Amino acid sequence: METANPDRLCPICGRHLGPYELFCSDCGTYVASAPVSAASLLSGLGESSGVPTAVSVSEQPDQQPVWPASSWSAATPSSPPSWPTSSSDAGVGERAGPFLPSPPPWTAAAPPTRQPASPGQRLPVLVVVIGSILALVLVGSALVLTLSLYRQPATSRSHVAASASPSPSPDVLIQAHPAVTPLFSDNFANNSKGWDTTGGPGFSKTIANHALTMTDRNHRILVAPLPVQRTFSDFQITVDMTLESGDSNDSTGIYMRGDDQLANDYRVDIFGDATYAISKEVTGLDGNTQVRILSGILANKAIKPLGQQNEVTVIIKGNHIVLGVNGHLIASVTDSSYTSGMIALFVSNGTSSPAATAAITSVTVYPAPAQLP
Repeated sequence: METANPDRLCPICGRHLGPYELFCSDCGTYVASAPVSAASLLSGLGESSGVPTAVSVSEQPDQQPVWPASSWSAATPSSPPSWPTSSSDAGVGERAGPFLPSPPPWTAAAPPTRQPASPGQRLPVLVVVIGSILALVLVGSALVLTLSLYRQPATSRSHVAASASPSPSPDVLIQAHPAVTPLFSDNFANNSKGWDTTGGPGFSKTIANHALTMTDRNHRILVAPLPVQRTFSDFQITVDMTLESGDSNDSTGIYMRGDDQLANDYRVDIFGDATYAISKEVTGLDGNTQVRILSGILANKAIKPLGQQNEVTVIIKGNHIVLGVNGHLIASVTDSSYTSGMIALFVSNGTSSPAATAAITSVTVYPAPAQLP
């Protein structure tokens, strides 16, 4: 066993060293082979600090030091230590160079434990979640409502049924030709009024044999506007008309208070199966026209079927529309969408017959009566 030399002391911790110890087994400090006396150690201590201010050591490069396993004991620092890499960075008791031991292992501090939120802290989160759900429900409801309003068919002429006013009894009479000066009249003895008789593929308009005859084979509506440079607001019109060929889906009738394209207007249809309809046409921004039925489509025994003439009278005054056929009051409705516009006669070829032909033998427009029937 190696005997400690009383004259050899560790310059760092003051431990007595053996004669051949190169490193202090307590603190791991490299010591010179030359003896270091206690007196020289004490002379190197500072008066107030209690630690050595300088230690003179002599290196023996021919001896390779062996670091004790217990040289470094270190608690895990809270941050990675900065190890000196040059002599200028060395601190007290450290040497730069190949003998610098590896840094002790560094373990990062564990993340703080997440404490559960108190009820008071959870309340704002709960309010935000509930508010978000309610907002989504409201937005979804508004979207469903908006979509339901646009579920109408996108056909060029779709019929939208409306609640119809009860048809008056055929026993109520209507005066088809009042004793007043008419605003317009024609019996089609010739075309002195200047009706448009332009024809084309699948349609024709002719005036002959005291009749304006219109035929359509294109499953469309063929129109003959009154040949006047004016519009009509309140008036009474009586037309003698016959649907000469077609079927129950074909009709002949009158446009009233229409715009210059007949895109928005009122209309009366007399169908081939002795039914009628009072309707309103509404054209949207997309160009599609809807036919909204105000009264009908209903049968009435005053109406004559396909191939027979009907005397159709319409009184339109203010928001009232009154329909009479063959001297009998058929229906009366109210609507305030349109107040003035053009008058036109028409024949409509539906989807089920190859052609529809109507013959108009007389048309007369009168001022609206003072009192409605």
